[in-house]
Amino acid sequence: APGRAYHVLDPSPYEARRVWEIVSQATGRPSPSGYIPSYVAKALLSAPGLERFLRSPRAFLEQLTLTVAYDDDHARKLLADSG
Repeated sequence: APGRAYHVLDPSPYEARRVWEIVSQATGRPSPSGYIPSYVAKALLSAPGLERFLRSPRAFLEQLTLTVAYDDDHARKLLADSG
């Protein structure tokens, strides 16, 4: 299907926290121990110089909190007869 984009999705994706836990286990590092709501983290990171102290880049946080919706209808239709 030249010229078309297809998204192949997991119907039950992991939450960001679970991804961190999996990565922590795989790398032998401790899992995150706490939770900071995204709006609090964004407010903290807007303070000058604090982002460097927290070692958490604002752009990365914004990507984690961005709501994205992908449509896999085209992929499902194309793959429907493939078994």
